[in-house]
Amino acid sequence: SNDNDDDDENESTSTLILSLLSNFLEDENSDIRSVTAEGIGKLLLSGRLLSSKFLSHLLLLWYNPTSEDLPRMRRCLGEFFPLFAFKSPENQQAIADIFIPTLRILLDSPPTSPLTTVNVANVAEFMVHLMNIAFLKDGEREDSVHIKVAEELC
Repeated sequence: SNDNDDDDENESTSTLILSLLSNFLEDENSDIRSVTAEGIGKLLLSGRLLSSKFLSHLLLLWYNPTSEDLPRMRRCLGEFFPLFAFKSPENQQAIADIFIPTLRILLDSPPTSPLTTVNVANVAEFMVHLMNIAFLKDGEREDSVHIKVAEELC
């Protein structure tokens, strides 16, 4: 049917756009990286994009020492994470979902990677802070995602 073709086309267009965004995050041009990170942050914050891959990527970008020469992007990401995490229990769950994979990327980064200089404990502590239900907006409190992460770690 025709509807099915439209769905397939929409899905392939979405996949293409996400692929382009992913490439732009790695672009040599720092302006392109910054604008892309800001755009992805806005898409995540608005709920139009749900992607643990991009969420983890933004967190790693923020901590990556090579982004120190991008103050606008760092400021934007620094404001994004608390806004995102404390907006809803679902967003805190998204942070919980990237907790272990993101730490694993840091711990497994090759010796030549700038990520080897990142303080893994600081990143873990920051993500634990982002999962604190005390900071949730509108008092929407469910079970703490801390418990779920602790169970995954054990």
